[in-house]
Amino acid sequence: MGSAINSSADVGIDAVLKAAMCELDVWNTDSRVEKNALLIEKAEILSDAGENERAYNTICRIPLFSLSSLQRSELTYKKLQYAYSAGLFSDFAALLDEAIVTETLREDDRNAISEYLSTHKAAQKSEDWAMILSVLPGVGNAYSADWANAARYFFTEGAIIALGVGAFSSGLYLSTFMGGGMLLYKTLPQSTSLAVNACKAYNAEQLRIFYEPVYNSLSQATIVSSTSGAMVSSISLYSETSPVSQCWNK
Repeated sequence: MGSAINSSADVGIDAVLKAAMCELDVWNTDSRVEKNALLIEKAEILSDAGENERAYNTICRIPLFSLSSLQRSELTYKKLQYAYSAGLFSDFAALLDEAIVTETLREDDRNAISEYLSTHKAAQKSEDWAMILSVLPGVGNAYSADWANAARYFFTEGAIIALGVGAFSSGLYLSTFMGGGMLLYKTLPQSTSLAVNACKAYNAEQLRIFYEPVYNSLSQATIVSSTSGAMVSSISLYSETSPVSQCWNK
């Protein structure tokens, strides 16, 4: 177990060092071609280390105006890959729409994906409703499909309300407002926050499920040049003569 943890830590440190060396080389070169290739390399290093959001942000630094049609196709694929893996589904959806409109995808795949998107809809819940329904004990959590906290706050807040009603009916008005109010003040904001967070997590998971068939169909074989139809397979496309050597081996 300990060796597995150490191995994972070594991989993480190694990736950080390699990414840092790539970034240094990006700043040291004046060639736009080499900058693009190094940014691609850095993104791949980060992605292999599980840092897909950082990989996505890195690859978004490559300016499109400097790329050929074939290179834009490769970049689009990589952006889609990293955006989906990082859970950036709004970015994934925007990139997918752009790829369809600009005909970056092969016609058959473009038509199939367009049909899927037009006939299917991701299940989503409203964060506003999760917040509003949290006024009722456990209801906001149940709406967000957070059943464990729904049961917890149903009994906790329900018991507080029941005790408050009992005290009020016994004429203990001050105790009712002071005690019940303080208890609700501590539990209600917490249950509301958990309900909203659970709603966000639910929506993200539903988007992942919704886009999964689309993502799985987006192999490099389907990301093609809009002019020649050639498949994209190598980072060497970013070099005019030969691939840029892996930056950490320079």
